[in-house]
Amino acid sequence: MRSMVVNLMWKHFFTKTNNKNVIVLISWEQRHSAEKINGTAYHVYGYNYSLNNLSINPSIKKDQNLNGLNGEFNGEELHFKYKNAAEIKTYLQSHYK
Repeated sequence: MRSMVVNLMWKHFFTKTNNKNVIVLISWEQRHSAEKINGTAYHVYGYNYSLNNLSINPSIKKDQNLNGLNGEFNGEELHFKYKNAAEIKTYLQSHYK
């Protein structure tokens, strides 16, 4: 049985149109020799926070820039840009005003 280590980081730094959001970054190692995948996968999730409840932020969910691979995929070198809170915050503040 293979084990998987998932790294989790969450921050509350992004406010859009008077709504509070919780931002979660999840990363995990991807190694598949047959598919020539070797690297770290990343996915950023956003949740609206209101009245002590969380709900999915649909804008962030649909944003394809907020998930990807940092490493090799089928011989191509890929570089995911948003691997920490500062990079994610800068991206969100520049794309979601």
